[in-house]
Amino acid sequence: MMTGQLFYKSTTRIKSPVYWSPGRAANFSVYVSQLGGTTPTFEADIEHKDPEDSTWQTASFASMTAAGSYSIVVNDLRKEYRWSVTAGGGSDAWARVTTFDPQPEYAAPAGPSPSFTGIGPL
Repeated sequence: MMTGQLFYKSTTRIKSPVYWSPGRAANFSVYVSQLGGTTPTFEADIEHKDPEDSTWQTASFASMTAAGSYSIVVNDLRKEYRWSVTAGGGSDAWARVTTFDPQPEYAAPAGPSPSFTGIGPL
């Protein structure tokens, strides 16, 4: 899923809805198309947990201070995840960004590979 947003400087982090993860590892991406104002930055984290957990684990992007593409791979991704983001900098700072939720690029499960012997001719 792709979501485009405009963020203004805030001391409060904005949290997305909770999504079901595509697997045990995934690549998350942010495209920063514009930053403006005084010393603008965009900060993004992926918070993730299993349904029975009471606390969220956090994987953080590097601070984004210029237009461009940024990504992180979250290994050992839990079953639920959400974005946690904020724009920082001077009082007039803002950021225009697009976030990309992961496609099923997850790691293969542990254990033996599935066997397809004995299926027969197609």
